Amino acid sequence: MMYLERYCRKLVGVFMLNLLLALLTSGCTYKTDKAMEDQAKAKAESIMECIENKNPDGLVSLFSEYTMHSCNLQAEADELLGFVHGNIVSYGNVSVTYYQENIRKDDSGAEQYEIRIDDIKTDTSEQYEIVYDYYISQNPENDHNGINMLRIGNLAEYTS
Repeated sequence: MMYLERYCRKLVGVFMLNLLLALLTSGCTYKTDKAMEDQAKAKAESIMECIENKNPDGLVSLFSEYTMHSCNLQAEADELLGFVHGNIVSYGNVSVTYYQENIRKDDSGAEQYEIRIDDIKTDTSEQYEIVYDYYISQNPENDHNGINMLRIGNLAEYTS
């Protein structure tokens, strides 16, 4: 009887451990569509071109229809371009720092990326970083497709 009881405890322990591992690993999958990720990263070049050329209209055109109708992007684009002191001379890595799949229940196949452009340098020795959210749906008619948020930060303000 004692042997059977120990065997059952071990069996239950092994089962619980396997269940725990299955739950932990199933929530941590990182599957991405490379073409969609590349499309999200390509927007970084467009953003940088708009900032380098001081083109607020071009910057606004990169945003999703939903975002364009939700706030005054023209004024915010003008403010962003005024925030950058000097001309951009270089920028560092463009990296995906966040990924989420199927954000909205009605939009399967949708992906959202947070893209970071770091080490942006100007001819006035200022350094900046840009982070933006890019939403891509397999439905081209989805009004959330495009950039939904863009932040720029002066790195000197973060390190002082």
